[in-house]
Amino acid sequence: MIPNFILYDGCREVFKFINEHRIKVALVSTAPNVYATKVAAYYQIPQNVIIGYHDAKPIKPHPASFFKAIELLGETPENIISFGDRLIDIQAAQAANVISVACLWGSQEVFQLNQSNADFIISKPIEMITLLQSH
Repeated sequence: MIPNFILYDGCREVFKFINEHRIKVALVSTAPNVYATKVAAYYQIPQNVIIGYHDAKPIKPHPASFFKAIELLGETPENIISFGDRLIDIQAAQAANVISVACLWGSQEVFQLNQSNADFIISKPIEMITLLQSH
């Protein structure tokens, strides 16, 4: 069962951009892998790798899940941009030495994200495209 998520304005354009430019994507989630996989399939979220709650220990904010994603993508940390809507996402990205982007839309942690020292802070999904183009 997939809950009724909100697919925010601009997300479909971001997915299209990712697909058109063949950008590798790892979804790193605190949810179990099977659940994250079903959500990604249902909403047609592009992804090459999904790292769920049970796939890497310790969990975020520890960078283990990011290290696993980097390895599975066959990339290096300097080629990775992490988009997250929770403080633990930013902390894990920073600990893994990847570019961290705090995403404010729909977040329950806007204040914490604004205080997080993320490399970038964005307020709309469409801004992801600009960051992807520049990196």
